[in-house]
Amino acid sequence: MDDHQFNQNNYNPNTYNQNGYQSPYSNPAPKRANGFAKSSFILGIISVITGFLFLIPIPFITSLLSIIFGFVSKRPGERMEGKAIVGISLSAVILITIIVLIFVVYQFLNTMAGVEFVNQFMAEYKEALKVYMEFYN
Repeated sequence: MDDHQFNQNNYNPNTYNQNGYQSPYSNPAPKRANGFAKSSFILGIISVITGFLFLIPIPFITSLLSIIFGFVSKRPGERMEGKAIVGISLSAVILITIIVLIFVVYQFLNTMAGVEFVNQFMAEYKEALKVYMEFYN
């Protein structure tokens, strides 16, 4: 048999191992790292941590970025990575919590109890400021 006959039979010596068995798992395609999925996951964790610390502008921004990066990370024809799903989920929970918290505080400040609370807080603040100014002047 010459080389010409091997090529006609579609024989490729690189696809067979030592025993002549062709394994479908011999050379799996390497999985590429998805930077957007990792970014979504990390930003989701940052939004949770800063959300519990009540640093309101930071978790709002990181949550929005995490959700955007999570959806951008999905490749066509593939499932979304687990890191992206976790990042989107954490960010959505914190974002919803922030929106509800802002709504509740706004509603409280529009009641008589809220107005009284703000007036009492401002009176105590002015008194503390007066003591501070007397001490340092």
